[in-house]
Amino acid sequence: MRPRIRVGDGRVMQLRIELDGVSPRVWRRIGVAERASLHELHEVIERVMDRGGDNAYRFVIDGVAYRDADD
Repeated sequence: MRPRIRVGDGRVMQLRIELDGVSPRVWRRIGVAERASLHELHEVIERVMDRGGDNAYRFVIDGVAYRDADD
């Protein structure tokens, strides 16, 4: 499944994503639409980091944890 993020609808955030606990360091720099949901962001991260599609996600933003609804 390909994420459906329309970049033309607003600003694009540039993110650097790095995997913890691996050597050598594995990272990617990506552009994501400011309006992307956390679920969409998760899908983009999975795709660019070449991860499987069934991983649950957890984001912590300003001390508040957001989890996959299916988790």
